[in-house]
Amino acid sequence: MRPQAEAPAADAAAAPSHPSERIWTENAPSHAWLPRFRDSTVVRFTDQHDRLNIPGVPWGPLRIAFLQYASDPITFFEPSMAYRPPEWMAPPRGADVTPELRWIPIVTMLQVMFDMRGGDITPLGHGHNFAPRDYIDAWLALTEPEGWTEPEIDRLKTLFATRGADNESAP
Repeated sequence: MRPQAEAPAADAAAAPSHPSERIWTENAPSHAWLPRFRDSTVVRFTDQHDRLNIPGVPWGPLRIAFLQYASDPITFFEPSMAYRPPEWMAPPRGADVTPELRWIPIVTMLQVMFDMRGGDITPLGHGHNFAPRDYIDAWLALTEPEGWTEPEIDRLKTLFATRGADNESAP
């Protein structure tokens, strides 16, 4: 898929308000907290629920995966939250974003800004505290290592989950 061309000056009102909006796909369901980039053959986003496998969309030869959690204030902070609700708060929300969170002008931006200070001290697998086990599915999707069986992958995930839990309780 080729990048979309800039809209002509006569269609400026219909043009995207931000240059990056031209590169996000319009032909597949996508959320701010788990976006789809172009045709998804090169770049994919995932979270703690392994969403890299997109049915009917094969990976290309070059693969890039972004691991992000919907509750990560560092990933989703934007100054415009001061005067408009961020897209990631629109339903449906990411799995680890509470439905109790409400947008309040200025207050929400300040809350998320302060949350950035503690984004890495949240429970493992939330906020900006990435769980080691969540990297394994991305590693598998990006490298397609030969000879790995499901029991071996499960054992590796268990090992990483155990090590992650050990590190979480360390001072």
